[in-house]
Amino acid sequence: MLLKRSSNSHKALLEKIKTLENRLKLATTYLNKISEGQNEIDLTQHFEKQDDEEGQIFQSVLLKTKEKLTEYTGQEKERMWVAEGMAKFMEVIQGDRTRENFYEVVLTMIIRYTGAIQGGVFMLNEIDPQDIHLELKACYAYGRKKIIDKKVGLGQGMLGQCFLEKETNIYTTLPSNYFDITSGLGEAVPRYLIIVPLKYDQQVMGVVELAAFHPMEKFKVEFIEKIAENLASVALNIQHASRATHLYEESQMKARRLQEQEENLRQNIEELETIQEEMKRHQQELDQRTNLMKFIIDNIPFPISVKDERGRYTLVNQSEAKLFNLKDTDLIGKDDSFFVANDEEWRAIQESDERVLASEKPLELPIQQFTTAMGASYVFKTTKIPFVNNITGKKNILGVSIDLTEKLDLEKKLLFERSINSINTLINLAGRQRMLSQKIGFYAEMIVRGKLKQIPELKSLVDLYEHSLQVIKSGGMPMGINCENPLPDADSSLIPYIQSIEKVWRPYKEAACKILDYLTFNDSTTADEKEYEIDTGITFIEDNAETLLKLNNDLMLACIALNEERVSVDAEME
Repeated sequence: MLLKRSSNSHKALLEKIKTLENRLKLATTYLNKISEGQNEIDLTQHFEKQDDEEGQIFQSVLLKTKEKLTEYTGQEKERMWVAEGMAKFMEVIQGDRTRENFYEVVLTMIIRYTGAIQGGVFMLNEIDPQDIHLELKACYAYGRKKIIDKKVGLGQGMLGQCFLEKETNIYTTLPSNYFDITSGLGEAVPRYLIIVPLKYDQQVMGVVELAAFHPMEKFKVEFIEKIAENLASVALNIQHASRATHLYEESQMKARRLQEQEENLRQNIEELETIQEEMKRHQQELDQRTNLMKFIIDNIPFPISVKDERGRYTLVNQSEAKLFNLKDTDLIGKDDSFFVANDEEWRAIQESDERVLASEKPLELPIQQFTTAMGASYVFKTTKIPFVNNITGKKNILGVSIDLTEKLDLEKKLLFERSINSINTLINLAGRQRMLSQKIGFYAEMIVRGKLKQIPELKSLVDLYEHSLQVIKSGGMPMGINCENPLPDADSSLIPYIQSIEKVWRPYKEAACKILDYLTFNDSTTADEKEYEIDTGITFIEDNAETLLKLNNDLMLACIALNEERVSVDAEME
């Protein structure tokens, strides 16, 4: 009897071992197919009848894993679609952006990539202040370009209203006569219209209009809005000099690099999730999997952390610990209030954690700044992902950050350097104006004394002074002075000095031109009249030469003071 009972127990144990082996084999096969990229797998045909609780849990886990991967695959396809579209857009806008068909090439790309059938790009035209309107730069329909001369007033119709509202407008019901399109298959009327403002930093440069037969998905609308924002940025910077272009290309290169690094992080996160599933079913491998996960995230050069449902750190990598100048063990079990010095910044972190815990989806935060208790300040772009901790059964947060501090500091320094270079050029230009005003008086006197060969020199000096004064006031490229970028409009602090110069310069210039006129072209007057007009002109120049010289000198000193003020402000900010 005892021998029989022992034999039955041994048989049951063997069956249990065989069942476990079959389940382990099925799980291994499924994971191998996942690693090969085969997510669409029918699992039902592989499941034997699961009578025990452990078998039912095993079946449930595999099915849930399949559902999560299917959901992630759909999201990944959308993300890849957007990424590929952005890459195509960036490729289209490379090269000479001032070419005549630039907007046509961009519009063609958007139409074909989004599946729209008609569209147009309207850009703001401010050439005539009395007739500011939206001008059609490109039009496309049914796979071919359409040449149409068209302009739309601000606030006129759907396009003009979208420009003023600065918001995307979507219409699913349109008048039957809104479009006039004929295809090879007959007449067709689109019923879906999206109008997106070309807006960058709250400045609208125009609108893009797209029509389709069917409504577009949300991620496509967001893609079009991103394209519109980038196109507006291109329009704003289309006149920038080579230095600004270089900065833009460098920024794009960093953006692509960050995107590649983000993709690597996503792959690592997938691996971490796989490790967590293995830990639940194989307690024996718990320590080994934990060490592997720690090794991976410690060698990722970006801050990574895991928080529990109360915002306390349960896992951090070395990059995260270095932010606070602490060991990783010093962060475990504590929330951010222990490490972030600014209460407002801590509350912002706490609020974002609460939003992630209440959500089922990852949350990509806008650029955030925080200051540690040691006084170090950082700027980060962070993605927070909610997940259920299989050990505690509660929601946790996986945080992945990218440090943008160095990139933003570089952009700030380049902008400041450009501002200082412009002021230095302005100082040189103002200094040359002092010299030109003296030379004009000298050459005018020489010509009056009979040295008529100086007439071309005087005329050239008058024209140069006039051009330079306009550049100082309204911006542009100065003649005869090395300058990498066009000067901007004059700073408000310089306007009174420029107006004082203009008040003296206008009659000063007229006097010099009067001398040139009566000595060269004006034969309709008598000798006495010529002599009187010439004497009047040279007398005015002599009487006002010192005044004009002083005014130009005051302008130069004001430019120097403005330069010192900006350098001082930058030093204080640093």
